[in-house]
Amino acid sequence: LLVIGLPYVSVFVKKDMSFCKVIAAKGYSYKRQVFSEAFSFAIVNWLVAIALAVVAIVALLLHPEMLADGSVGILDVLLLLVQLIPIVILTTSLCCMLFEFTSDIVSAALLQFFVSVSMCYISGCLYPIYTFPVIVQKIAPFLPTGAAREYLQGCISTEFSYVGLATVVFYSVLFFTITVL
Repeated sequence: LLVIGLPYVSVFVKKDMSFCKVIAAKGYSYKRQVFSEAFSFAIVNWLVAIALAVVAIVALLLHPEMLADGSVGILDVLLLLVQLIPIVILTTSLCCMLFEFTSDIVSAALLQFFVSVSMCYISGCLYPIYTFPVIVQKIAPFLPTGAAREYLQGCISTEFSYVGLATVVFYSVLFFTITVL
């Protein structure tokens, strides 16, 4: 979900802020403008997640032998889609924050890509967390992507993590606040 933000760099990175100032003069605060952009971006990310879930459901229906025990059904995938909402909000707020840090499209794309890939790697999203040194394993859950991985892991394994959810919500609010500022 973090890498999906790359194609939208040209939409979110602005050199000329005159349009935002005109909208602000019409009574729409910067907070409302940022929320509107983030909300529309979250909807797009959510639709991408739904498209991936549809592909997974079709694959499960066409090839049920892909799962050894057949323990995942269509309702499980739909439940997982609902449980992905906090992660979609987190990735959206993180991407929007990173886009606001730069006014150059190339710099924003590089920043978003390297921050996303490095945080996902260190958090165990791209490579198993148990293969990292112990200090990295202890730091990973406190990163935004680590909290998202811990929360998602709890959703999949039915060992729900309230700490993971609380951390995801905390980072989402923090990133949105930084973006507005």
